[in-house]
Amino acid sequence: MILVATGFGIIQFGDVAAYQLLTKIEDTASNSILAAVPLFIFMGAMLERSGIAERLFEAIHMWTRRLPGGLGVGAIIMGTLFAASSGVVGATEAVIGMLAIPVMLKHHYNNSLISGTICASGSLGTAIPPSITVVVLGPVAGVSVGSLFSGLLIPGFLMAAMFLIYIIGVAYLKPAMAPRVEESEPEVSFQEKCASQ
Repeated sequence: MILVATGFGIIQFGDVAAYQLLTKIEDTASNSILAAVPLFIFMGAMLERSGIAERLFEAIHMWTRRLPGGLGVGAIIMGTLFAASSGVVGATEAVIGMLAIPVMLKHHYNNSLISGTICASGSLGTAIPPSITVVVLGPVAGVSVGSLFSGLLIPGFLMAAMFLIYIIGVAYLKPAMAPRVEESEPEVSFQEKCASQ
């Protein structure tokens, strides 16, 4: 992207484009707000390595297992929570993929629904604050990161809600794509569900 922008900048503005490019790189690299990026990445890594993410998925699964497409619903909810705490797309997709894909395959979920659910839950890392993409692009565009976070909040959660509605709808209309959890699994009482939190 930088090469394309530089090439067209030189064609349009001549030698001034090189100065503009270097000035913008220096302004962006010296912006103190970028210090948040490694901290968000560190937080996502700690959630994965500590086992908190795995326990969170198990707790969410207890609440969503009887819903149509309950495993997919659980993956989206976990993606929403993980995105709201780390803001990293890659880390969110990797963690949810490692936790949800084996369970979904075990219950014979459709492969396209599995991949779509994982990618959708990972994309929430960009749309729900704190988003690293916003932290990086805000200073470049000269827009307040706090204002961008405020503007992203409702659309991000709305996107998560639409994903949930889609998965429940697909599982309800085409049960073969997202079979319900077998009734042979023991039912978890309300008290046990609350204790898992």
